[in-house]
Amino acid sequence: MAEQAYTNSIADDFPGGAVNAEKYDAEIRDSAIVTALDRIVIDPDDDDPDRIDTVFKAALSTGDRTIFDGDTSNPAGGLIAAHDNTASIPSEEVSLKGAFYEEDGRQRTNQTTRPLGTRLVYSVEGDDQADYSKVWGGDKMHIVHNIGDAATQTAYLDLNTIQNDTYLKAGLPIMGGADRDEVKVQSVPQVTSKSAGSNTVYSEYGGYLIVPAASPIGEGAGIGTLTVADGDRRLVQILPDEQGNVAQGWWDATWNPTTKVFDSITANLTGTGGFNMFSLEVVLSNFAPLLIVSGAASGISALESEESDQLPHGVRVKLTIITIGTDHDWHFGLNFEIYRAKLT
Repeated sequence: MAEQAYTNSIADDFPGGAVNAEKYDAEIRDSAIVTALDRIVIDPDDDDPDRIDTVFKAALSTGDRTIFDGDTSNPAGGLIAAHDNTASIPSEEVSLKGAFYEEDGRQRTNQTTRPLGTRLVYSVEGDDQADYSKVWGGDKMHIVHNIGDAATQTAYLDLNTIQNDTYLKAGLPIMGGADRDEVKVQSVPQVTSKSAGSNTVYSEYGGYLIVPAASPIGEGAGIGTLTVADGDRRLVQILPDEQGNVAQGWWDATWNPTTKVFDSITANLTGTGGFNMFSLEVVLSNFAPLLIVSGAASGISALESEESDQLPHGVRVKLTIITIGTDHDWHFGLNFEIYRAKLT
């Protein structure tokens, strides 16, 4: 007999719009349904995280179908309506997109740092910053130094991540003509332009952070001394670290995927907001604090890594090259190994 898949919407059919796949598997196997369960698959085509396929080894009988979903949907009845989804899934920390299960309920796993729902891509090119929904079309992370150029030169990689989850895994340097020159690779925030003002809603904290004047670290409600034009605001997203810790954030905003802008940027006076704004470029993390590079001919040498780090919205990768000794022609760039949810 041919297997039979029954497709449901997690949001519309399951209690609370969430499913615990492990418990759901056990509930079916422990039920009075006679037809054997083969597997449970969330987002089988990797394009709809709301879709869940329950695959049986054969089509359900009328009685089995009544037990399974009560022959109803939106919401479903039967066993699905009674599902216990404690420790709700999906979430960003625990995702079961495309998960498969063995007959004994064990989940099939792979050893990879690739976050589920993303694909691997290599690129030296960033994204178009005029439209945060765009992929590629931005500046390239490659610097050519010609004799007479400034000894220190920089380039930036900007990736649009507010609606396209993006993780950096490794960098593949490409260079030529280097002679014990120096390279740094760091992450820095996009910077919000500011000017002096009086009686405004903006204050500057620590010489680098723009905060609400009415916040505990501001100058006081209505007496801020910074002016920031609405169009100059650059939000830098705050994401939890691997232990779930979240840094303070002083601004809230909602991304509108239809208009492709942030709606209602508002002050968060408790420091629990999802974004910050920076008035000064500061180093957020060091991918490569300082490298010495040499090479008379072009070539690629991989900087391998078994880890991947999610790139928040508004965080840039900064490449700095420093020409050392007698001035000479050389170049350096980085082809990044990236996991992204959307590649085009």
